[in-house]
Amino acid sequence: MRFTVQFPLDDAESADTAVDAEQVAEFARVAESSGFDAIGFTEHPAPSAEWVFGAYGHASLDPFAALAYCAAVTTRIRLLTYLAVVPYRHPLLTAKAATTVDRLSNGRLVLGIGAGYLREEFAVLGTPFEDRTDRFENAVAALVTAWSGAAVVPTEHGPIETALRPHPVQRTGPPLWVGGNSRRSRRIVARYGGGWAPLLVDGGLAGELSTAGIGSLTGLRRAVDDLHELTAAEGRDPAAIDVLVKGSFSRIRAGAATDEHLDMVGRLADAGATSVVLHPMAPTRAGLLDVLREYGADVISRVRPPARA
Repeated sequence: MRFTVQFPLDDAESADTAVDAEQVAEFARVAESSGFDAIGFTEHPAPSAEWVFGAYGHASLDPFAALAYCAAVTTRIRLLTYLAVVPYRHPLLTAKAATTVDRLSNGRLVLGIGAGYLREEFAVLGTPFEDRTDRFENAVAALVTAWSGAAVVPTEHGPIETALRPHPVQRTGPPLWVGGNSRRSRRIVARYGGGWAPLLVDGGLAGELSTAGIGSLTGLRRAVDDLHELTAAEGRDPAAIDVLVKGSFSRIRAGAATDEHLDMVGRLADAGATSVVLHPMAPTRAGLLDVLREYGADVISRVRPPARA
């Protein structure tokens, strides 16, 4: 099992004064030294104020810029867009941003991607909402083609003659980890992806996120088995596909029940997960770092020895 930590920006009210270069740098360095395998940043370039200050909202940084900065202050930890909303931009812009981070990090980028769900954000950015899944799948094909070195890249705007230079350090491009609980998401992973990033949610929250519900570990196991079948049908190795899971268990605080989390990690692994997302919670910057160190010592080190920095 591997562990990803999502950079927390839950308190939108204080984001302007609480988030600065040193906080991001220190958070990334402590995450790395505590044994976390990856650090993730989400993407919301133009959310509504109602969403930002609502029940599920939060502030955000640009994930590509933030991860490039984290690359400069770390040496080992992987860098995850969690998730970049692909339909917001031309796929070649995504390819260039991802290639840049991959080059500057010496091949540590994982491109977590999704189709998006905030209708209002699509409207502000001037891009259609209803056909976003079709455009998402087309963009994924374009990314794979661009990184293959092909001279012509098929896009929704028509075939484009281009030469993407420089290439990513990861020669076939950063691994594509596709978010979304639907079977269509799993089909895209089976054909193109290196990982699947479902949410363990059901009912109202699944509806808010415009995704299918997966409300139990039994449901996750069935979905992972389906993913493996789809991957094998594409002639690819199911064992090479990562499964990154986030759920209510992801929010961790100081003094979290260690045995409870160890048990959850074990049950997630039994259900087919290979990686878990953690979202630290604390009222202060120092407190967030303490949560990272504590989780590294009490959980990660008991699952496996901490990775070397």
